[in-house]
Amino acid sequence: MKSITYILLFLWVMVLLPSCKVEPKPIKVGTDACSFCKMGVADKRFGAELITRKGKVYKFDDLHCLLEFTKTDGVRHEDIDEMYLVNYEKPHGFIALQNAFLFKSEGFKSPMGSNIAAFQTKKQLEAATQSKQGSVVQVASLIPFHK
Repeated sequence: MKSITYILLFLWVMVLLPSCKVEPKPIKVGTDACSFCKMGVADKRFGAELITRKGKVYKFDDLHCLLEFTKTDGVRHEDIDEMYLVNYEKPHGFIALQNAFLFKSEGFKSPMGSNIAAFQTKKQLEAATQSKQGSVVQVASLIPFHK
């Protein structure tokens, strides 16, 4: 009987663990403030989020602020669980940083001047390169410590 209890407890814990993963929270333009520069989020196309292993969510108004935040004592690199960028094509959606296709163009005019947009697919990235002058940016060149 004791072993059945342990097995059931183990199974229950295994079912609950995956559900504990914190997902990005929608960024509310005009309400949320950037965790780095403290300015209000003004453009829904350029936000970013950093989620720690403990589930704390930091919101940013631009990739620039996320990058600068990772250089501060705000959070240790080993405590970062995931980083997300707002999908430029669908501003209420997020793309995990390591899966994003990035394009830098002065034509984007992001809030803090990174002027880098994140795209979900290579096809969307290629469409952006056809309509704007700029350059493709590699994620590893921005945040080399990230997984």
